Amino acid sequence: MDLKGMLKINTSLTMACFGFLLSIAYGHAKDNITKYQINTGDGVVQLNSRATIDNPSDIVASQVKVVNQYQSSDGFIINRPLVKLVPDATSGFTLGKEMVQFEQIVPMALSVYGRPYGNYNAGCTLCVFSSTGGMNGGSGQAAISGIDYRGGANAVTYGDMATVGFYHFDENSSARVAAQAASFGPGVVNLSSPMTNKEMSQLHVGMYLATNVIDPTIASNNQFIDPERYWGFIKSWDANHIYVYDWAVLDGGNASGGQVPNIRYLDSQLSEYKVPMIFAGVSDKVFAENEYMDASGKRVLGDQATAVANKFEREEFDFRAHDWTKPKSLVFHGWTTSFECRPNCHPKAVTEDSYAYLVNGPDGLPRAYVAQTVGEALEFSGYSTFIGGNGAPLSVDVNGNISSAVVGSNHIMSSFASALPSNNIIHMSSVVTRDMVATNDWRDYGVRLVMDVDSQRDRKKGLYGGTRMGSIAFNYKAAHYGGICLLGYDSNQGLCQEGDGSVSFAKKVTVQSEAIFQNGLSISPNYKLFFQNNKHVYAAYLFTDPNGDMNLGTQISGGASIRGVNGYYGKSAILTEKLSVPNISSDSVTVNKTFIVQGNSMFNGINMFQYIATKTLEANDHITSTKFIGTLLTPTSSSAPCTMGEFKDDTNYHYVCVATNKWKRVALSDF
Repeated sequence: MDLKGMLKINTSLTMACFGFLLSIAYGHAKDNITKYQINTGDGVVQLNSRATIDNPSDIVASQVKVVNQYQSSDGFIINRPLVKLVPDATSGFTLGKEMVQFEQIVPMALSVYGRPYGNYNAGCTLCVFSSTGGMNGGSGQAAISGIDYRGGANAVTYGDMATVGFYHFDENSSARVAAQAASFGPGVVNLSSPMTNKEMSQLHVGMYLATNVIDPTIASNNQFIDPERYWGFIKSWDANHIYVYDWAVLDGGNASGGQVPNIRYLDSQLSEYKVPMIFAGVSDKVFAENEYMDASGKRVLGDQATAVANKFEREEFDFRAHDWTKPKSLVFHGWTTSFECRPNCHPKAVTEDSYAYLVNGPDGLPRAYVAQTVGEALEFSGYSTFIGGNGAPLSVDVNGNISSAVVGSNHIMSSFASALPSNNIIHMSSVVTRDMVATNDWRDYGVRLVMDVDSQRDRKKGLYGGTRMGSIAFNYKAAHYGGICLLGYDSNQGLCQEGDGSVSFAKKVTVQSEAIFQNGLSISPNYKLFFQNNKHVYAAYLFTDPNGDMNLGTQISGGASIRGVNGYYGKSAILTEKLSVPNISSDSVTVNKTFIVQGNSMFNGINMFQYIATKTLEANDHITSTKFIGTLLTPTSSSAPCTMGEFKDDTNYHYVCVATNKWKRVALSDF
C-alpha cells in the first residue's frame, strides 16, 4: 500500500472483518504515534487525537493503491482491482460475506513483510485468529510470550521472549445465534421467540445451522459421543423463521429431501437442553489447518499436456545453521504437538482412537515415515520407545568424548520401557555389542535381546547401569557364529545352538519332566547326568570316567538302592525286571525276575527269583532263591571232568561231583 508518506511508523495495519483478522506489521521508524505527528508534513494525516480516521471518505485511490494498471502494446489501459473489501454480486458464491478479497479479475499473490519485536501480537509477522472473542480476549491475543509485559519481572520469568513468522489461533466458536425452536418442517425451523435485528445481522446464506434434535433410528458410536443430530445450510430467514435448503443427519446415509426433525428426540449425550434448539454458524469439526493438493496426471501426461510438474511435497522446512563455534550453544526443535486436557477433564474424556500423528496411505504409499539420521543420532525417542540410528558401539568417557569401542561397549538398536508401580523401570532392548577385539570386522560383534531393570539408555553410551537379567545372544563372543546362546544375567552362558544346528549346554541342565533323545545322548568325560526326585536334587547320576567305563551313583547321604536298570556300586541293588550284564560284583543282589550274567559273578549274598549264568557264579556266604532252574545235562561218565561241589541233573538222576573228575548219582522217583 502507498499512503504517500502517511505511515512512516512502526505500527500495525489491522483489517478486522468479524471472523477474520489480518495483522501486517510495518516499520523501521518509531514505536508510537504522537500528537506532534498528526497532520504534519512527514507524519500521519487525517487522524484525530486518538489516532483514528475521522472521515474515511477522505482516503481516495490516489492515497491507497487499490488498482493495478496494465497497459498493452497498443496503449490500451486496464485498471485491475487489487483489493475488494466486500464481496459483491460479481464474486463467486463460495466466497463468504465477511471476506477481504485480494484479487478480482486476475489472480495475484500476497506478500507480507514484518519485523516482530515483542510479545503478544507484536511477536508475529502474520497473526490469524478464528474466534468470536475479537481483540479484547485471549482468543485475539497471540500466545507469544503471553504474559502482560507490564508485569515486569514476572513477565520475564514466565515468558520466553519469542517471535514467530506466522501465528494461528482457532477455537470451537459459540453460535452466532442460539435459539429455542417451536417446531420443524421441511426446510424450515419455527422459532419460539423472534430474533432481534442484531441476531439476524449475524446470519448469512450458506451458514451452518445445527440442531439438538437427533435421528433415533441411527445407531450411535460406542467409542465416541457423536449425536446423530440434524443439520442444514441457511437459505433465508425472517424474525420468526430460518429456512434451510434441506434437513439431514451428518453421515446418516439418508440424502432424501423433505426430512423433518422430530422434537421428541433430543440429544442427551452432550448437551442437556430439555427443549429443541438451533445453533447458527457453528461447526461439527474444527481444523487448525487443512491443506489440499490436486495432482492431476491428465495435465502432465499425453499429447494434450498443459503442465509439467510431477514432483510434489506436502511441506518442506529447511533449517540451515552455521557459525556456531561453541559446544551446546544451539537448540533446534522440529514438529511439536502439545496436548493437554485440563482442568476438569474426565480421565477417559479422550477416545482411544485419538492421535497426534497419522499417515493415511491405503493406495500404495511405500513408506509412512523416513528418518535419515546417521551414526549415534536417534531415529525416535519417547518415554518407552527408543530407536537408535545405524551406528556401532562406541566408547564414551566422562566428558562425552568418543573413542574406539572396547569389549563390552554397546549400541542400542531398539528399546522399550515399562514404568512399574514400584518405581522401577523394565527395558526390553536389542543392542549391538563389541564382544571381542580380534578380527576387527563383523565377527567381533554380536546382537543381544536383553531385559534389564533400571538401566540408563543413551544414544552414545548405549545401555548402561541397572541390573541385566536374561538375554538371547547372537554370535556370542566370536565362538558361536550363526548360532544363538541363552545367557543368565546377560553373562552366564547356558544353552547354545550352533550354526550347524547342534546344541550344547555350558552348565548343568535340569529336566522337570521327560527328556527324550531320539539319536542318543553324549556326555563329556567326568561330566555327570543327574536325576532328581521330589526329595533329592541329586538322587542319582550317570557319568563316564576317563577309562570309558560307565558309572552309576548317588549323592544321597548314606547311599541309595538301585532299582530297575540303574546301578550303584558298593550298596545293595534291587532289580524289578530282567538285568543282563557281562559280569557283576556286589555285596548283595535281590532279583524279582530274571538275572542273566554272561561272565563271572561273585556275591557275598544273593537272593533272586531266576538266575541264568553262562560262566561262573561264586557266593562267599549263601544263595537264597525260591526257585533254581538249571539246564538238564548228563555227565559222559563217572570220571568226566568236574570240580568238587558241581552238580547236574537229567530226567532220571541227580549227579554230584564229589572229587575232582569223580561223579556220583542218585535216582529220581515220582511222589
